[in-house]
Amino acid sequence: MNSQSGQEPSGGVDRGRGEDERAEARLPRQAVPSALRESEQRYRTLFSTMAEGFALHEILCDGAGRPCDYRFLDVNPAFERQTGLKSADLIGRTVREVLPGIEPIWIERYGRVALTGQPEQFEARSGALDRWYDVRA
Repeated sequence: MNSQSGQEPSGGVDRGRGEDERAEARLPRQAVPSALRESEQRYRTLFSTMAEGFALHEILCDGAGRPCDYRFLDVNPAFERQTGLKSADLIGRTVREVLPGIEPIWIERYGRVALTGQPEQFEARSGALDRWYDVRA
């Protein structure tokens, strides 16, 4: 590339590539799946061994776009210990299916975080589980 003109020697404009693209370009093709597996293994180890309960939800909205439920996509062992709920009974199901008496505030708060991207921290009691939680969402 001609550093003064911002053009490739062929005359085309270099649109640039991000650092990730350049790093991937340097890896042999067969190394990419291996690196991905290693990264996934590190994530799974962290997820499975962390002391904090963690749940990944899909927020479900009504016709007006308001959060009305959420689906459990994944939970870690600490979440199971802290709630008494088991992953096998949660994954793929909605909170209203699992806990029909869930207070709407839980859905509203998690929905607000998902829709606005603004994190929240709060303490709240779950009547359905008869426990208090310190939550960061």
